[in-house]
Amino acid sequence: MMLGGGHLAAQDELNLEAHLHHAFGVSHLLEVAQTAETLAREADRARAAFRSSSKKQLANRSELEDEIAELETEMKRLVERGAELQQLRDSADAQRSLVERHHAIAEQIQRHEQRRSELIAQAWEVLDSETVAADVEAACSALHEELAKIEQSVSDATEGIAAARMVMESAREAVGLLAADTAVCPTCMRPLAADELESARVAHVAREIEARGQIQSLDAVQQYGRPRVRSVAGLLSQLESLEPLVPEPDTLGTSDRSQTEVLYREASVALDEHNQRIGAVRSRLESLQRQVASDDQLQQEERELQLVYRREALAVAGARVLREAADQVIESRIEPIAREVRWRWKRLFADDGLTLRADGSIVRVHADEELGWDTLSGGERTWARIVTHLLVLATTTSLPFAWFDEPLEHLDPQFRRTVAATLAKATIGGAPHQLLITTYEHSLARQLAEDTDSAEIIAIRAPHGRHTPDPDQTSVQPMKRAS
Repeated sequence: MMLGGGHLAAQDELNLEAHLHHAFGVSHLLEVAQTAETLAREADRARAAFRSSSKKQLANRSELEDEIAELETEMKRLVERGAELQQLRDSADAQRSLVERHHAIAEQIQRHEQRRSELIAQAWEVLDSETVAADVEAACSALHEELAKIEQSVSDATEGIAAARMVMESAREAVGLLAADTAVCPTCMRPLAADELESARVAHVAREIEARGQIQSLDAVQQYGRPRVRSVAGLLSQLESLEPLVPEPDTLGTSDRSQTEVLYREASVALDEHNQRIGAVRSRLESLQRQVASDDQLQQEERELQLVYRREALAVAGARVLREAADQVIESRIEPIAREVRWRWKRLFADDGLTLRADGSIVRVHADEELGWDTLSGGERTWARIVTHLLVLATTTSLPFAWFDEPLEHLDPQFRRTVAATLAKATIGGAPHQLLITTYEHSLARQLAEDTDSAEIIAIRAPHGRHTPDPDQTSVQPMKRAS
């Protein structure tokens, strides 16, 4: 058995009871027992949760499953029939749209023909022609001729009015010249006689009156021609802007509009009623499936509840067995050993102040006051640990030897000698028979070997090829063994 040395002084407090519990496996037994008890409590809570559920298993599950199968078959058939009805309604809708398109085209053609007839009639009426033709081209040709004729007459009237105004202005100017007493002939510049002057004045007045009459007549021609130009040109523009005739629609669209509307409504009603039937069947099917799924969940919960019962029973039984085993080990092995160790400790430390309490803790008694583990020096802690280990070894095992690794390190000189002396005397009682002690304290080991007949020093040399330091600095293992 290998045990630590001086570095143990920096570890947590040593407790004999805890040490023995760990050495005999009681700590592990109690940990496992506690885990089993925790599992038992968790299982108990799970059972309570399962018991609080108000669900009940289905009594007629077989009947529900049969009905579900029937509904699924019916649902498949309804879906197929629904596709057929949808196709019928789509076909009726397409036929209805085709008929509507046919009627729209027919109405467009009718409006076109009516407008065409009206414009042609207006054209011949404007032309005031006895020959009436239903041909748009003939009407447009006649209108073009009439428009050219009217525009020419208006243009001639405009030119005539300009010429007449010039004549009128000339005659008016001549009459003005003839009004003077010394009037002369505008051609030969000779003075005119009274009778010649009057005759000339009358002639020029007559020319002015004639020119004014021509202007009035030609102005009447313009007043008549200009509105007529606008009228004929507008009518001609309308005739020429008529859209070409729309071709006749496909004969598939010549069905009766009311008949196709009836077919579409009947198909729509049939599809809506069918979809309502599908909705009712689907609702019933989903309701039954939820009931069966809930029943499946309940059955799973029942199986889990049974597992929880088993787990709880096993956990309770395991915890009880583990605690009984731990109690048996404590009662039959640990408590007698603890009493023996405390008895030996009391004999060993009767006058040194270190006390091993009944609860297994180590304290120092000073002036009737107990000082805890944390008040002990590093040397006292190491010494108390080594003594405790030795007493437990002597009491609990028949191992022939024990190995302490560097127990003298990190100690002051006084406790280094005290611990070394304790180890040197440890085999006097016969258990263990041999101690192996590893240390770098070469001089102290040599002195103990000289003072103890049964002690032997073994020097550990460096591996082959490595430098060997001075003997005073070489690691030394003093080995104390019984003779």
